[in-house]
Amino acid sequence: IKGRFILDTGASSSCVGFEAIERFNLKVKDSEIKAVGAGASNMTTQISKSNNLKIGKWKKNRVALILFNLSHVNTG
Repeated sequence: IKGRFILDTGASSSCVGFEAIERFNLKVKDSEIKAVGAGASNMTTQISKSNNLKIGKWKKNRVALILFNLSHVNTG
């Protein structure tokens, strides 16, 4: 499934917004980890494990994605 993403080389995890659950058919679980960054803190997260990513010819399997509310980033 194609998508547009912001590549943040300084991020500690690969993150997507909650809207990605439906768009990319992600299987998610609640997480006790709180997200911090981009002007917000203590945000509730979920995790989706074992995802396959492909950017051009580069591929990576079994990628964990952290999901949280990214509306403040998308608005910017």
